[in-house]
Amino acid sequence: MRIYIPRQSFIDNLKYAAKAEKRSSSSIRPLNFYFDRVASLAGFQSWARLHNKLQTASSVEFDNIHHAVGRSIGRALPNAAKKYVERDVIAIFKSEFEMCEDFSSPNAASDNGYSHPSVPIEEEVRNRFSDVYDEALLVHAIARLKEFGPWCEDDSEIIFEYEF
Repeated sequence: MRIYIPRQSFIDNLKYAAKAEKRSSSSIRPLNFYFDRVASLAGFQSWARLHNKLQTASSVEFDNIHHAVGRSIGRALPNAAKKYVERDVIAIFKSEFEMCEDFSSPNAASDNGYSHPSVPIEEEVRNRFSDVYDEALLVHAIARLKEFGPWCEDDSEIIFEYEF
């Protein structure tokens, strides 16, 4: 499935995870060790090579790298994985959906309190990420998304055709 996330957001999240893993580790290894560990998740020898590839990768290559990192993040960066997945899932969710509070008018008669119907968060997250992240990591991300309140589809770009 196609992932819609800005490349820089993905890179920033990888950096955040490497730094968080270093902070939580009792090891005295340099930060570069953790960056290279992230790169190895996607099959690269170094952070520099991964970073360069992410700048020029096609959308298919980008998705493959994203999935490769996601499938191994829990093993490679066990202390930072939960926060990494949370940040990734929220960023992707924000690129595809809107928070009802920001996008939709209040409506007391509806199930969610807004004029637009809610998307089922758990179902959407599992459909998009169950092949990428472990269930235990997804549960935390789902809980964080729910804390933001209901989400709805952004229909502002829908074009209606009228018959004359």
